[in-house]
Amino acid sequence: MFFNELVSGLWPYGYYEADAVLSHDFVRASDAFIYVSGIDLERIPTTRCWSAWGLKTESGIVKYTDIDHAIQSHRIVNLTNLLDDSLHLNIVDLGSGFGGMAEKLQGMASANVTIYLVDIPLNLVNAYAYLGHIFGRDSVALIKDRKELSFQEFGRGTPWKFILVPSVFSDTLSENVEISVLNNNGSLSEMDFETIEYYLETFLSDNTEIFVETNSNREQMNTGSHAEVPSSMFPVPASHRLISRTPAWPSQAVSRYVTSIYKRH
Repeated sequence: MFFNELVSGLWPYGYYEADAVLSHDFVRASDAFIYVSGIDLERIPTTRCWSAWGLKTESGIVKYTDIDHAIQSHRIVNLTNLLDDSLHLNIVDLGSGFGGMAEKLQGMASANVTIYLVDIPLNLVNAYAYLGHIFGRDSVALIKDRKELSFQEFGRGTPWKFILVPSVFSDTLSENVEISVLNNNGSLSEMDFETIEYYLETFLSDNTEIFVETNSNREQMNTGSHAEVPSSMFPVPASHRLISRTPAWPSQAVSRYVTSIYKRH
């Protein structure tokens, strides 16, 4: 998976070639992450991943996806400083892919954190294999029925670091979990307006403290002639107020992607 184009659309900087030169954009992004976060690159890779390609360090391979996932994780960790640090934190990653961001977040978080990965079943199967391989399968729960959410006691003492939830169960998840942070990276603007509205109405309840998303903020035709919904047009409920919108770093300011942060008020 990490050597070929099964991850097409996920690699920010290119695909595997035996004689490829390391991407300049990747090096620039890595350097930007170091001086913004203060986190050494040696702390980014996991030594328990399957064989992968990227930048070789003494602690393992930094994959091309790792920097973006580390950026998201570092942002979420900083945002949780606004919350009561005595609480168990529930992070919902909407559109979680193979679980790379969730992996980095568990490594960076100092608080007691449970991460809920919400995606289509195919991606959740990949995430189950990926996270289970790294953290052990006892750390990962793959939800297969609404009842497992409705009757499960969440919160302190949960045996799972990661709970994988098919997106069709989003409403049940929201009803049973107090969400500390809702995160989305790159997929909301690729949905139609009604789908975005559904997810935001479902997850941005009075119990959801922070919403952070990185999406396109320009009207642009995407794959399949889909007209992207600009993030500034997202129907964010009045319960949450915009506190920051900046170009998505470490990209150039001309990128169509921006990062927006909302806080419940």
